[in-house]
Formats: sequence, C-alpha cells, structure tokens
Amino acid sequence: NMKFGLFCITFMYFRAIHLVRREKRSWSGQDDMIGHHKPTSVSRERQKMMEEKENTDKRKLLMSQAMKKAKLGEERRRIRQEKERAAAARRLHETSQKRTKEAISALVIERCY
Repeated sequence: NMKFGLFCITFMYFRAIHLVRREKRSWSGQDDMIGHHKPTSVSRERQKMMEEKENTDKRKLLMSQAMKKAKLGEERRRIRQEKERAAAARRLHETSQKRTKEAISALVIERCY
C-alpha cells in the first residue's frame, strides 16, 4: 500500500508538471501567428495539413487555368460555327436569288419568242 501511494503521488506530480508546461506554452503566446517570435517547429500532423492545403490550392489553380483554356477553346469554336452558319445561310440565300433571277430571265426570254 505504501508503494502504491508513493507511486500515485509521483505520477500525479509528473502529470501536473506536464500540464503546467503545456499550459505555460499555450498561454505564453510563443506559437501565436501575430507575435514577433521566431516560428517553432511544426508538428508532423500540422505539416501534413499545410501540405494538403498547398496541394489543394495548386489543384484549384491548375483547374482554373484549365477551365480558362477550355472556355477560350469553346468560344473560338462557337465563333467559327457562327461564321460557318452565316456563310452557309448567305450561300443558300444567293442560290435562291440566283434561281429566282434565272426563272424571271427565262420568262422574259420566252415572252420575246
């Protein structure tokens, strides 16, 4: 019983020291973003989170660049198709006018003879 009691007191002492150090570090403002202290070492988990954020930002940037290129290509394609459609409509109109003029000319020639 005496050994267990000594063990419990020792354990509580080291646990309290650990908690005091942790609280001292958090309340001291060493890891604050706005402080003028030099940055401390970053934990592996925090570093992994930062890398994931960087990768996400890079993917977003690449995606936005790809979407810009795709929109540019779609716009060029739309303009080209509009020009082709307008040219086809113009040719159809010209052929229609030509047929109409030929028919009128044929009637004029028939009238003369």
